[in-house]
Amino acid sequence: MTGDDLFIKYLNIGLMDNNMFEPLNTGYIEALYYVAAVRSDLSIAAVERIFGDVHMINHINLHEINRVRQLNNSRL
Repeated sequence: MTGDDLFIKYLNIGLMDNNMFEPLNTGYIEALYYVAAVRSDLSIAAVERIFGDVHMINHINLHEINRVRQLNNSRL
């Protein structure tokens, strides 16, 4: 499935669908993040979960980037 296919999938997904938060488990968060920004019918709880989880994933990613930078700097 391509990135565009995932955007379409998550734009059309039912609000009560258990797969709604699947991207948070797979790491492909761009589609779900976009959907949270453009769908006005999402509950406040769903939007808070999406933005909160994406926010925390970004912390993890930044931590990993900094760890790799430190490893590279120590090798110089």
